Amino acid sequence: MFPGIGEFRILRAFAGVRPLLGGSGQAEARINNGRDISREFALIDYEKDGVAGLLSVVGGKLTTYRLMAEKAVDCLAGKIDNTNPCRTGTENLRPEATVAQLAGLKHYLSVTATTKAAERLGA
Repeated sequence: MFPGIGEFRILRAFAGVRPLLGGSGQAEARINNGRDISREFALIDYEKDGVAGLLSVVGGKLTTYRLMAEKAVDCLAGKIDNTNPCRTGTENLRPEATVAQLAGLKHYLSVTATTKAAERLGA
């Protein structure tokens, strides 16, 4: 699947579990190939079932977790009349890296990787 992968150093890995969002034709897709199942997500509000305050996020994928969280929080904020604008899309998850921290990467990473880290981490 990945020719020559043994020649590369693995820098990071991640994994996640997600409840799948099924629909018409999804059972067949699940049997034939799990990757055919929808990558969309949905919010399920159980208030109409008599369980106020319970919200489920189903489907989606790990790369859209911030969007899923934003939609869930927006839904819940609306229930308590919180009208503050959402900051999820503009706020960093962690503080920006310092120039000194990024300079320390040069001992471990290539110039290209160090430059890319600086772009992503804000210095």
